[in-house]
Amino acid sequence: MKKNIFIIILIIGVSFNVKAQEKILTGNSGKSDFVYKNGNIGVGTDNPISKLYVRNGGQHLAFLEGNNTSGYKLSIGVNDDGVNIANNSSVRGINLLNAKQRIEFLTGSNTNRYKLSIGVNDDGVNIANNSSIRGFNFRNINGNLLKVSHTGNAALYGRFEAKEIKVTLTPTADFVFEKDYKLPSLDFIAKYINDNKHLPEIDSAKEMEKNGVNIGNFQIQLLQKIEELTLYTIQQENEIKQQNSKLEKQQKEISELRFLFEKLLESKK
Repeated sequence: MKKNIFIIILIIGVSFNVKAQEKILTGNSGKSDFVYKNGNIGVGTDNPISKLYVRNGGQHLAFLEGNNTSGYKLSIGVNDDGVNIANNSSVRGINLLNAKQRIEFLTGSNTNRYKLSIGVNDDGVNIANNSSIRGFNFRNINGNLLKVSHTGNAALYGRFEAKEIKVTLTPTADFVFEKDYKLPSLDFIAKYINDNKHLPEIDSAKEMEKNGVNIGNFQIQLLQKIEELTLYTIQQENEIKQQNSKLEKQQKEISELRFLFEKLLESKK
């Protein structure tokens, strides 16, 4: 390994002065350890395809490959904050690619020098930035897919499917069961539905189409209507019981009157 590093350093040092010769000997039994050909240096190969091309059997490393007409510089080093891979461009990023795939890093413009951090803490994998006003955007060639704001609000540009959703919201609809709650009369409900074609305190279909639906509030509104229906049912049950009690009393009175009437008829015979 140390020998190979020495060779690479030696290559860089002499490559600027070597022009005509194609093979450079390093005392390896008269064999060439590397070649200088057409401005390229090869190690383990006689046909280097990049400025520095290293080959070991089926393994290949190609350095300084491609075209760089703008003079961009790649820097690799270690600072106190860690290992750094950087270029000196304000508009170009860093790409990883193979024959069919490509991953691009540091794309776009970042005039405010925001920082993206990816790491693993005891609570799991963390993806964060150092901005108090910027969130995260996920998009493809068709446009936005998901946006997460700096306040935690998320906008999904498509359908959402889950096995379970938990909505945490402080208010509930239990106020319906308070003694001072004024339960609307069924006559009022009937008139409101006839005039507006939807339930009181529930947005119309047009409003829902225009403004969307707040799931948390909507669930509470639906719960309120269910609790009101429960109270209507209880009222009707009490009225039915009262009516049944009256009917039983009337039936008893009718039976007593019939008994007295029959007795009266028998006394006249």
